[in-house]
Amino acid sequence: MPANPSEIAARLADALDREDYAAAAALLTNDCVYDIRDERHTGPAESIASYKGNGDTAARSFAS
Repeated sequence: MPANPSEIAARLADALDREDYAAAAALLTNDCVYDIRDERHTGPAESIASYKGNGDTAARSFAS
């Protein structure tokens, strides 16, 4: 895993853009926290599930 935080952030953004959730999760630490609206997601599984859920919703919206 890269040590530079900017590089990690760029890799995370790229993985999420490609919907490569396994690669994105591998860049997160077990104690990472993702706050969005009034929700808090802790750890890679919860954080990535939130992103995936939003991506799935967007895909369904644009497919119709």
